[in-house]
Amino acid sequence: ARDAMLDRYGRREITLSTANTQSYKKRKVTLEEYILEVVEEDLHQVEASGSDTWYWFGNNDHDEWAEFFQAYVLPPFADESKAALSFGIGAENSGVPFHVHGRVFAETIVGRKRWLLLPPGMRPKFDGEKSTASWLMNYQKNNLKHTEVLRNVLDCTVCQSEVIYIPADWWHATLNLDQTVFISAFIDDSVGSKPNLFK
Repeated sequence: ARDAMLDRYGRREITLSTANTQSYKKRKVTLEEYILEVVEEDLHQVEASGSDTWYWFGNNDHDEWAEFFQAYVLPPFADESKAALSFGIGAENSGVPFHVHGRVFAETIVGRKRWLLLPPGMRPKFDGEKSTASWLMNYQKNNLKHTEVLRNVLDCTVCQSEVIYIPADWWHATLNLDQTVFISAFIDDSVGSKPNLFK
């Protein structure tokens, strides 16, 4: 599957973001360059800075990748008229530090992705420039004054073909445990009437 994808799509240009909380920087590379030079080169050390770690998630050209998005089947309860799809590939030990946004259904297509979640109002202590892997290794030392918050961290791993639902405004961080392919359906409740589910 990897070789077939590179043969067919390897020359396509994609937009990478830095893997810090705000994803400040962007750069363009071909899919082949990203796979061979980032995903497969084991560059994602635990202590790597988020702003030095490049990650393909979002910034998808929906026209160029239309066949992927059209083939994707949304999870149950995800309203197609409100969903904005975002696709990505991540190296082992890559991920995004704690952040918040609207509600989302996130599916792992290949590999395993670890999720750390906290409800609204329980902001964890973290450095948005540090990797999630670094935070996991050091959180006890760095959060001695936040033990009540830490007791409320929900920690789970989403494996291949599994989906996680994250309500709006929940703090969450991700860590790819393998080379991972994933897709998320961000739900925009400003479109049409709000559903009764998951309020």
